[in-house]
Amino acid sequence: MVNLSRNHFRARSRERAYVERGEERDTTAPAQEMVLERAVLRTALLRLPERQRAAIVLRFYLDLPEDQAADALRCRPGTVRSLVSRGMQSLRTNMEERDA
Repeated sequence: MVNLSRNHFRARSRERAYVERGEERDTTAPAQEMVLERAVLRTALLRLPERQRAAIVLRFYLDLPEDQAADALRCRPGTVRSLVSRGMQSLRTNMEERDA
């Protein structure tokens, strides 16, 4: 109990010292970058054929396993793997062209 109490008060002391120093990070720049990256990714996703886009969204955004994504797309799991692979390759190509 004594060690838990000491650890608690040490942590509170560190927190207080941090606040008193007034060290604040600029959180607006990373947030703006994330919004821009998300918009670029959305645009690249919209350029994909509908089935590839649906397969990628089901697998990565909704985090569905291949068999459930296949049920949703009414195809076989191998087809989902193929759609995701081709869609990801197209996304990579689109993103590289954008950066170039």
